[in-house]
Amino acid sequence: MVLEMEEKGIGYNDYTFYIRLSAYAAVSDCKGIKKMVTMMELDPNFVVDSSVYAIAASGYARAGLLDKTYAMLKKCEGLATGGQDRYPPYDFLISKKGLLGKAEAIINNAQSRGLNPDVRTWYLMATGYLQNDQTEKAMEAMKKSICETGIGWIPLRNVWPCF
Repeated sequence: MVLEMEEKGIGYNDYTFYIRLSAYAAVSDCKGIKKMVTMMELDPNFVVDSSVYAIAASGYARAGLLDKTYAMLKKCEGLATGGQDRYPPYDFLISKKGLLGKAEAIINNAQSRGLNPDVRTWYLMATGYLQNDQTEKAMEAMKKSICETGIGWIPLRNVWPCF
């Protein structure tokens, strides 16, 4: 798709940046991901938000480059704490084996600065804990999730074993 866009002379704007970055991430083209993220960061007409880094993290995670994945998520956290986004995307960390501890560290760091994770974060943490056979931690995360939302929210069945 990227080659077709280049052949047709389609330039860069908000939409094409995301299309190209997503295309590179979908096939884990790490050079392409780096190129697009750099171009987006340097373009004075483009506002970088956490979705840029989340897409890049996804591509790096698919390629098995966990250090680069983590680096992109740290950039997400920087944007989140800067007020552009409320919460960084923890699901990339939680879905990859061995990164649950890093997700905990990011959450603890955010909490120490007065930021409270939302219901989605606790739900994802509960899911990650269950996937890693940490039932007690999963139950605590679900309790926090329910306290965050109050009455009316029903968790998906994959976390029902917590109860």
